[in-house]
Amino acid sequence: MFVIMDDAIKKVSRVIGFINLEGFKNAGAIFDWRGTESESEDHYILFGLASDEVKSIIIESEGSSQPNKIYIGDGVWLWYLELETKMKLPIVIKALDENGNLLN
Repeated sequence: MFVIMDDAIKKVSRVIGFINLEGFKNAGAIFDWRGTESESEDHYILFGLASDEVKSIIIESEGSSQPNKIYIGDGVWLWYLELETKMKLPIVIKALDENGNLLN
């Protein structure tokens, strides 16, 4: 579950997305992503999962930005990029291996 916390970081303000970690692992997936926007709350975020095989994620549609990554275990990383404005369409995300080869 991906959530927005209150300013004191004590309560969940809003659930903004779900990621099926077990489904990702069971499918042997390498890379997955989601996006969510809420103009009324001024929240725009791209997020997903990546296996250890993915060494670099480049979000080309957002100026070749690289997201934050958090290791969650079992060879899987959670990645996310908060945006200040609506997502630029089409969304283009590249997952690369250690040699720069495209994986997705």
